[in-house]
Amino acid sequence: WSVRTVEFPSYTDTDSDEELYSPNAPVTRIDSSSFIAYKDHILNDCYHHYYITSDWSPLFFKALAYEGFICVTHNEFLVPEIQVYYSVLDFPDLHIPKQTRKVIRKYTRPTDPNQPRLKCFVNKNSDLCVKRIQEYWADKNWLSDKYVQCMRECGLDVRTYEVYLDTPVASLSTAENTVYARLLIAGEIGYAIGGVYTSLTGYCEKKPEVKIADFIVSNTGCQTIVKASSVDSVNSVVSTLPSVNIPKDLARCGGSIQLSCLGRWLQISGFSFWNLGHPPRKVLMKYKRDIGAKVLHRNNFLARWRAARDLELLNESKENDFDFEHL
Repeated sequence: WSVRTVEFPSYTDTDSDEELYSPNAPVTRIDSSSFIAYKDHILNDCYHHYYITSDWSPLFFKALAYEGFICVTHNEFLVPEIQVYYSVLDFPDLHIPKQTRKVIRKYTRPTDPNQPRLKCFVNKNSDLCVKRIQEYWADKNWLSDKYVQCMRECGLDVRTYEVYLDTPVASLSTAENTVYARLLIAGEIGYAIGGVYTSLTGYCEKKPEVKIADFIVSNTGCQTIVKASSVDSVNSVVSTLPSVNIPKDLARCGGSIQLSCLGRWLQISGFSFWNLGHPPRKVLMKYKRDIGAKVLHRNNFLARWRAARDLELLNESKENDFDFEHL
């Protein structure tokens, strides 16, 4: 191992990936033993940034995450990256677009009892959220079942943040009890280490369309979730889940709603900052710039990361649902 330090130009959001990450930097093989032996060299090497390994041991995965690597997969391999630049959101900089606020108000404070409403949860239905992410990205998906299992087995604080649309179902409701068809419309997966939350990947429904609900929700003071396999036990007449219509205005900004809620949730929970991974590019991932993220070089990022990764969150709520009044 040798260290090669390269001076990088200041990042701008018009730069291409090739300008940011040297195309001459080879992908380097790594395993847990070489990582332990050469960790300082690897972290100080601002030339190489992508590594590849067949070592899926949970302890190795956790050690990589603890040092600031973000891992993806390629076929059967794990691909850790210690990025050259990182997108970071400081919560006072969180920008929630005016249109997003308007839509959130519309679907969280409905004047019509028959109008759909938004709900946001953490770790409510994590397996479903993972499945939807995998289906959304299809052949571009890197979030394999093996990857998710490795994250969970290594002891990381893995989280899914989920946004649902609840639509009243008149045929199942009574005067005393409103029944809703619940559909997951946006979500993401990531992990928390100390005072930093790191986003990995996510999805949102972008088309105004009719889809089959994921759950029936009975609201009688508290919510009882009834999955598809148990629908008949709620109402013997119902043999299939009802459909849910995703309105146009909600489809247009579903991703922005999920990011806005997550950013505020992290803030009130006492996180130091939000690690959003790769910087925005010319077109892709520009939402990171739109919500207020800034770009840090690896050296600056790691200084902040190390200062926050062992912090204990003292203000984090134990509730798994988000109060939209915080927005």
